[in-house]
Amino acid sequence: MYRSYGQQPRPSNASKTLQTILLLALLTLTIVCVGLAIVYSGATKANEGVRKALVLQIKNEVSTAKTKAAQLSPTGGSRTESMVATVRQHVYAAHAVNEMSEKIYGLGNTLVNVIYIDNCIKYLDDCDDNIQTGKVATGTYSQVVEAIDFLYGQVSALE
Repeated sequence: MYRSYGQQPRPSNASKTLQTILLLALLTLTIVCVGLAIVYSGATKANEGVRKALVLQIKNEVSTAKTKAAQLSPTGGSRTESMVATVRQHVYAAHAVNEMSEKIYGLGNTLVNVIYIDNCIKYLDDCDDNIQTGKVATGTYSQVVEAIDFLYGQVSALE
């Protein structure tokens, strides 16, 4: 077949259809990728917001527990018993926030090591035992304060 110089061969209808299909597939993939990037960006921002809220909550709970623990007095009585209960409430709340973090982000992803919270609970249990039996609990109160101070240091380091 004779063709003049510079003239391009004419594509067939099948070739045009294939090009159209490829162009549409490329356009669809581009739209999907942009959509996924937008969704991922939103999910990342939400994830950061949840973490910030959990950190803020655990900081508040431990800070309040620290303040209340500093007010414990070795004299005993119903006031001391209610203060121990108040400290316990805030330590349990911190424990709950820590567990929530692990449930959201997966096993082993707590805000603070569970051992530090467990130590606070153990010493609070010792305080309760001493109060119930009428024993002097001065040493136990200082253990509670030290454990909560240590927990406070761990929580303060969170960002």
